[in-house]
Amino acid sequence: MRFIIGIFSSFLVLSLLWIAAVWLQSGRYTVSSQWVADVYEVKKEASNKAGDGGRIVIVGGSSALFGIDSKALGEHFGVKSINGGVNAGLMLPYVLLKSREIVQKGDIVLAPFEYSFYNYDGVAGAQMIDQIWARDPSFFWELGVKEKFYMLFMTEAKRIYDGFSAKGGEKIMIGPYGYANVDEGGNQIKTSKSDAVQWKNDMEATLKELPRRYGDSGVNKAALEWIERYAAYLEEKGARLILLPPAMMEHEFYKSDEKQREFYGGLRDKMSKIGVKFLGNPYEFMYERDMMFNTDYHLTDEARVVHTKKLEGLLESDREFMRWVVAQKSKR
Repeated sequence: MRFIIGIFSSFLVLSLLWIAAVWLQSGRYTVSSQWVADVYEVKKEASNKAGDGGRIVIVGGSSALFGIDSKALGEHFGVKSINGGVNAGLMLPYVLLKSREIVQKGDIVLAPFEYSFYNYDGVAGAQMIDQIWARDPSFFWELGVKEKFYMLFMTEAKRIYDGFSAKGGEKIMIGPYGYANVDEGGNQIKTSKSDAVQWKNDMEATLKELPRRYGDSGVNKAALEWIERYAAYLEEKGARLILLPPAMMEHEFYKSDEKQREFYGGLRDKMSKIGVKFLGNPYEFMYERDMMFNTDYHLTDEARVVHTKKLEGLLESDREFMRWVVAQKSKR
């Protein structure tokens, strides 16, 4: 008995020491979290310039960042529009929590979530862990019990070391991502077909990872709970949520495999059951290889024009959205 108590006590002490180490390095700006923080700064600046409420606010990962022209979308409907997309690696909870910094009363939130968001099972990935500890440690308290556990005990020792030796703070101005490559509306720039040539190795690496098997996991309960809570938060705030298909590279497997067909074809019904609107057919927003920039979720400039116009048509078919547009114009 004494042996068992000794093991338990040692485990408890080590766990507390680990938690203390994790927590003491939180709030320190790691270099790895810098480019995301830089881009979110642009999003906040865009929101401030767009004025108070009655805007289109795009929330999602880099498929939205690369794939939607917020300026063209706003001009088409005659309202202000902000592209708040950043990176899907941040995962569903972080993206939703962070969007609260720019969403205002009267906004319509368009959310073309990458399909990995619907697979979210409560287990934080490395980028979400890094970003929360480095930039938004208060988000930890908004996670569920399971999520908190994984946040604490899936933080790697190297990440703790990086936190204590953090040297972030200077804007990152090189590479395809970051502050220097996002315009004042929050859209990714320098992504023409000619620009894509220098990142062809990234595309080749992505192609080796395909196809994505989102249908194998399906829509997870944890993801549904986060989306449902987010929709309720927006409603309470006086904003509304519309889910959309993201821009993604097509692959025959997504149509030929039964699980994948059930996943893509069933999203609208699953969202409807929790009271959230999902517009469009995912297959109609999948694009061929030469329309992609450097991953299967990143469109080129030329393809972004095509995708944005398709979204305009999709939104025009929704009466609720068009009533909102008319209401915003009448306030001028």
